Amino acid sequence: MATILGCTFGDLKQRDKERKNRLILTISSLSGAIFLLFGIFMFNAYQKAEQARQEAVQSNAGIFNEKLPGYGQGRGLAKGRFSGEGGDEAYRKGHESLSAAPI
Repeated sequence: MATILGCTFGDLKQRDKERKNRLILTISSLSGAIFLLFGIFMFNAYQKAEQARQEAVQSNAGIFNEKLPGYGQGRGLAKGRFSGEGGDEAYRKGHESLSAAPI
């Protein structure tokens, strides 16, 4: 076949090798471009999900603080609404009102 085309068998082999290399390069480039686009898409999706998560945390914190005012303002777990100045008196008043309430 090489003699009909007017070239040597080595030339045909070289052309076939170059064609295969171009095909591999094309497929690799397309795969790289697809992975890059996928990576950009996933990064944007992650950013949106993180923003939504932070908004949800802030919203939940707002709702939580509306239902339990003063909670989470640096008082810690060991301190409650009866601690601090006058805490014992406030505790006794609350305790007296509970014991005086009819069951």
